[in-house]
Amino acid sequence: MYKSIWLFCSCCLLFIAIGCKNNASQSKYEDFAKEIESHIQKGDPSFFNDHFEFDAIIDDIVASVGTPEDHEKSFRNNIKQELNVGATFMSMMGKDGLGSIKFLRLRNFPDKPTALFRFASSEGLNYMEAYLKNTRDGIKISDFYVYQGGLSFAPTLRRLYYTPLVDSIQLLDLSKTPAADKAYIGNFATIDSITAMAQAQQFEEALALYKKMPNVLQEDKMLQVMKINLAAASKDESAYQQAVDGYQKIYPDDPALVYMQMQHALAKRDTNAIFPAIEKMDKTLGGDNYLKVILSDVYYEFKQPEKAATLLREVIKQEPNLQDAYLRISGLLIDMGKYDEAVDYFAPIKEKFGYNPANFLPTNEYQEFWASEAYKKWEQENPLDTTYSNMPLDTEVEGLYDPHNEEQKHDH
Repeated sequence: MYKSIWLFCSCCLLFIAIGCKNNASQSKYEDFAKEIESHIQKGDPSFFNDHFEFDAIIDDIVASVGTPEDHEKSFRNNIKQELNVGATFMSMMGKDGLGSIKFLRLRNFPDKPTALFRFASSEGLNYMEAYLKNTRDGIKISDFYVYQGGLSFAPTLRRLYYTPLVDSIQLLDLSKTPAADKAYIGNFATIDSITAMAQAQQFEEALALYKKMPNVLQEDKMLQVMKINLAAASKDESAYQQAVDGYQKIYPDDPALVYMQMQHALAKRDTNAIFPAIEKMDKTLGGDNYLKVILSDVYYEFKQPEKAATLLREVIKQEPNLQDAYLRISGLLIDMGKYDEAVDYFAPIKEKFGYNPANFLPTNEYQEFWASEAYKKWEQENPLDTTYSNMPLDTEVEGLYDPHNEEQKHDH
């Protein structure tokens, strides 16, 4: 009888545990992610902050190492006042705040749901995954992971907590501290020297010093990212490939590596690597139209404007509110001499995004366009606004894509 009761109770507890694990529907998570997108796009970090489990992260950090009481108390009192996490998240919209955020999709549902976001700004393209969990108080954000840098917020903040302690190791209780974090505290001076060498562009020396650190620290995620960046900056392709191979061996499924490889290929303008790198990034993400926008830039640079225009037309059909696609194709078609088609995009730009795109064309160029019948017809009802008061709100570049602008052309 007791065995039967015990079995019944065990089953009940199991069903309760399963039910509590994630009883929020996929659509509920998606609606939550869209709320994040909406608030961030408006420049409002409050929704993110209200749903971010900052206290839980702080508790985990202070529990990871025994410190003098005053350090823990100071950290707890000051960190939430000094660090606006939602604003940090929002900074991926660019320093000028004119970037855009797009919720792409929910991943890993129902076990470990994450919301994948795309950020496009004058500083380039970035992706972020917010780790979501269902609680008694609704859906919360437990942490977030940024592809550019390959690090989550919590471990990054943990290292920040450790940094002032490096000169007081004798006062610390490291019995509960992870091995890599112990090594970080003990080798902070070396890491600081590597950083100084990198700033002085002494990349080979920095890589040599890196190899002298303990293996547990060399394999640490933060330091692995540093190694890849050092190798890429050194222009030594052999060292870069070794760094990539080492990273992939330790973190085989990390999307940040795919992102870093794509950025490296674009920076090098490596024709053999760019296309497979973008394709791999697209597959890793589960698809993103913005990668086609970048690919259109590549095709234009390789003097294949028709392919670039075809891609941009596809993007506009698939994601009709992606402003940068309109800006790119308008400038591209003007450069190709297709003035009628270029002007055809002006009306939807003005309707969707609230400004006259001609305001942001270079006034000293495109003389034939300015004199064309297509533009003159547009100008009759849409004269130039010389005050430039209607600046695009979420464009990734400051104005239309200008193929003659080398800086703009390679801003990815």
